[in-house]
Amino acid sequence: MQIVQGVAPTISMQGRNRLMIVGAVVAFFGILHHLDHVIRGNHVGWPLTTEVNAFTYSLIMEPLVLLGLYFTWHGHLGPRYWLGVGLAGLIAAGPTHIGPWAVEPPSDIYLPYADPIFYCQTTAPANRIDFFTNIYGPIASPFWAVLAIIIMLNMLIALLVMVIVALQVYRRERRL
Repeated sequence: MQIVQGVAPTISMQGRNRLMIVGAVVAFFGILHHLDHVIRGNHVGWPLTTEVNAFTYSLIMEPLVLLGLYFTWHGHLGPRYWLGVGLAGLIAAGPTHIGPWAVEPPSDIYLPYADPIFYCQTTAPANRIDFFTNIYGPIASPFWAVLAIIIMLNMLIALLVMVIVALQVYRRERRL
């Protein structure tokens, strides 16, 4: 078994690689989900608007994951870091998007893409009406809505997998 030595407790190459793969998947879906927010224009906050909201706070996840990838690669972070990032992401994003008290439920993701005209007449921010009417309107399709929901669900699943992998690596590597 090849060992990665750094400031963090020694972990195997296999453990490090597993953490990095799941971290890269979380970063990928997190970035796509944030881009989806920007395209839709709903539930967007600072730095794109003056409002500070859940979107603003969630922007910390990508730097945490990307820095985690760098420092894990160099042997300075291990499974406890990834467990914390995964749990924080799940606690923040899970209830925000899924469940009876969801502030940003899947319907808020679906509507702008599936029915942009209705969206513009009801809840669209003023700065997104031109985009959804003139640019996106002609190619509107439920396909894009379903894709955006799949991205959000994959982000949540990847965070859950991150927690599971971090626990597995920690449990296995404690015995070294």
